[in-house]
Amino acid sequence: MKLYAPGAGYGPDTTLTDTELIVGREHYPTAEVSAVRAFIKPSRLLAAVYQVTVGDKVVNVSFAQKDLEAGNAIIEELDRIALRNRGGRTGEEVRERRREEDVCEALAGRCAADGLDDGMDPQLLRRHLAVVVNGLESDEHPYVTFVAQVNYRDGRRNDGQFAFVATQSALHSSQRRLFGLRPVTLPWETVTDIALEEGTERSVLTIKAPRDAMRLGLGPDEAVAAVAALRAAWRGTPLSPAPRDAVLYTKGAEPNPKAAGSDVAAPSPLGDPYEEVKKAKELLDLGILTQEEFDRKKRQLLGL
Repeated sequence: MKLYAPGAGYGPDTTLTDTELIVGREHYPTAEVSAVRAFIKPSRLLAAVYQVTVGDKVVNVSFAQKDLEAGNAIIEELDRIALRNRGGRTGEEVRERRREEDVCEALAGRCAADGLDDGMDPQLLRRHLAVVVNGLESDEHPYVTFVAQVNYRDGRRNDGQFAFVATQSALHSSQRRLFGLRPVTLPWETVTDIALEEGTERSVLTIKAPRDAMRLGLGPDEAVAAVAALRAAWRGTPLSPAPRDAVLYTKGAEPNPKAAGSDVAAPSPLGDPYEEVKKAKELLDLGILTQEEFDRKKRQLLGL
């Protein structure tokens, strides 16, 4: 076996053989690999950073976006090697990992189905969501998942794409820190306003709190959908119950089949505002509604 991937930016290349992990000029025995930990740090050049524990050393390996497939092959093989060297995972580790993977898969699928993934690579989206899920409590229910550009000023001036999950109690996100990503939580009780500034190419969603304001860049249609869902969650009247396959069983919590729908607020009898806005947009595209009529209808539906 010999796997190879170029390093990201000025980072060293990585080669993996049956007996050695070679990072730049350094050689490490695969027999001493015990753990592989992801530190995602997206940018134009950098797609992923991993820390590999070899004996008493921690080795950083990085891959650029264009070499992500080759890099993933190395990481998957290193993960298998580490698992073999540790003698396999315990039953609880396997169950916990499956729970987290199921949650991430459900959230990513719903995000794509709702058209709120902002074109993010599906695999990268799942990795962002894995960070978000780590910051959630076991009794939280996801109501909307979306991707947005953080600290948005314009198409070139922003901090990049990150994943967001709104639950009944907070808005959770993946945010970049000095070393990779970490989960960030904004409780709804601290939010003072959610405002939407519409644009032709990108709209800006501003979530205001006493000490800070979060400016998120999304596509115009995605922003309309996201602001409706976020305002509903903020006000305590989510637009729709969490899907049963996306209830969070993280942090060792046992599955609770009743948690997904029995105690969740029902949708408004007037209908789902998000779906009504989508229908109005279709009428606008068909020329049945004028732009002025659509804008008035949208403001009425979203309470703007």
